[in-house]
Amino acid sequence: MPCFADQADQRQQSDLGVDVHRRRAEEQRDQRATIAMGTLIHDHQRIAQALELRRQHQEDDDEREAEGDRKLMPSCTYWRESAR
Repeated sequence: MPCFADQADQRQQSDLGVDVHRRRAEEQRDQRATIAMGTLIHDHQRIAQALELRRQHQEDDDEREAEGDRKLMPSCTYWRESAR
């Protein structure tokens, strides 16, 4: 069938359709990769924050424990000397 200069033949139209679908698929893949990378970065930030908070809590626990030991020490000394 003859094809005029301003008309695409059926093969060209189907090729254009494939190109459009391929381009959309690539864009969607790139978008998913971008979202996944953002999620990964966000997760790493949350993990780092959680570790920092855990470290701070551990330091606070250690300080409270040391303070409690210092408060108990005079009592232990008193009871030990009283037992003699």
